[in-house]
Amino acid sequence: MSVEAAKALCLVAKNGKRPRLADRRSKAKIRLVKTPATAQVQARVESRSKCHLLNLPAELRNAIWELALTESEDDPSKMLLVTPSLREPGLLLTNKQIRNETHKMWFSVNFFNIHTRDCNSTLQRQFFAWVPPQVEANVTLSLGGGCNWANLMEWCKHVFEGKFPELGCFPADPNAADAYNDLVAVAASATSTAADLRANGAPWRVCEMVLGNLRWVAGRTAEEWLED
Repeated sequence: MSVEAAKALCLVAKNGKRPRLADRRSKAKIRLVKTPATAQVQARVESRSKCHLLNLPAELRNAIWELALTESEDDPSKMLLVTPSLREPGLLLTNKQIRNETHKMWFSVNFFNIHTRDCNSTLQRQFFAWVPPQVEANVTLSLGGGCNWANLMEWCKHVFEGKFPELGCFPADPNAADAYNDLVAVAASATSTAADLRANGAPWRVCEMVLGNLRWVAGRTAEEWLED
C-alpha cells in the first residue's frame, strides 16, 4: 500500500469520513483531451444520426418536390390564377440546389389560368417571359370583357413572333351569354391562324392580310370588332 493510501485510511479512521473527491484528486488531476481521432468519431456519429433531405436519391427527392409544389388541378376552378402578384413558392428560395431542382418543376406540374380582358395580352406576355426556357407550362385562358380588334392583333403578333404559344380559351363565365362564346371563337381562330402561318413560314404582312379578312367575318358576330 502506498503512503498516500495509508494516510487516507488513517484519516477515515480518525474522522469517520471519506475524503472529498477534491482531496483524493488533489495529487493527481486527470484532464480529458479531445484528439483529432475522437473528434472525427463524434462528427460521424452526429452526421449519421441526422437525415439530410438533399442526401436522398434524386428520384426520391423529385417525388417529394412534386408533392410539395403541386398547388392546382386540371380544372378551371382549381387552377392557379395568374395575376401581377403571383409569386413562386418559398421552397424555391431555400437555397441554390433546391431552386435548381424545383424551379422548372413548379411551372410544369401546375395548371395556370390567365384571365384575359378585352383581348389584352399583356399578362400573357409577362407570364411567359417568367416561365423558364424549354418548359411547357399548362396554361389556359379565360376570356372576358369586350371585342377589341387592335388588342387581338397585338396578341396575334406576339403568337406569330413566338413570344408565347397559341392557347386554349374558354369563357371567363361558363354561364355567360352566347356573345362570350363568340368572343372565344374569334380569338381562338385568330391566334391559331397566326400560329399556323408562322409554322408555314409566311411573313407577318401575309398574316395581317388573312386576319384582316377574318375581321369582317368576326364583325358579323359583334360590330365591336369593326371599330378602330
